[in-house]
Amino acid sequence: TPREKKGSRFQKASPKKTQSREAKAVEQALEKVGARRQHVIASFNPFYFVTRYFEMPFIPHREWRAGASYEARRHIPFKLSEAVADFHIREQKAADEKKILAVTTTTAKTETLKAYGASLKEGSAKVDCFEPVFSAFARTLSIASEIEKDKTYGFIFMAAHGSVNVSLTRSGMTYLSRDFLLAEDRRANETRFYEELKASFDFVAAKTADHR
Repeated sequence: TPREKKGSRFQKASPKKTQSREAKAVEQALEKVGARRQHVIASFNPFYFVTRYFEMPFIPHREWRAGASYEARRHIPFKLSEAVADFHIREQKAADEKKILAVTTTTAKTETLKAYGASLKEGSAKVDCFEPVFSAFARTLSIASEIEKDKTYGFIFMAAHGSVNVSLTRSGMTYLSRDFLLAEDRRANETRFYEELKASFDFVAAKTADHR
């Protein structure tokens, strides 16, 4: 029998890769809105992100990124070397009129972003960046001129397994994003929900000197 040559018509074809369920859903959604193979900003469940607000002493602008990265290690529950982090840094005045830096960092594990990115790419999307879904909602409202300056807006997301995420933003800055679990007792949940919301809004009011 003659030896088969590489690239000949007798060579066995490689088995076609089966598309994942997630990739199929992405592809169908993009086709429905006529955005197949388009550049996108991917927003997904806030439970996969860690968003923290903190304040730090004022430093020269050229040192903002490095200083915020160093300080963020105190607030993120995993190694930053194994994560992707973004920072929103703004200069403002403290109660004593001294200049400080207000920082919001949103961080996700690299392996999580790679997994989601692979499904999106397989589904024909070209991802430019990732963000928590509450950021996408806030941007949409801002574009539609539905967001007023110096007013606190809340976004609440509930998962089927009982997890709740509360995110509060004001004047383009996310001051709080926290997760908590609901119990099976419905009456206890009503009290817990109220307490969590009150604590969240009280925190933002204290940070923004908003005496409601």
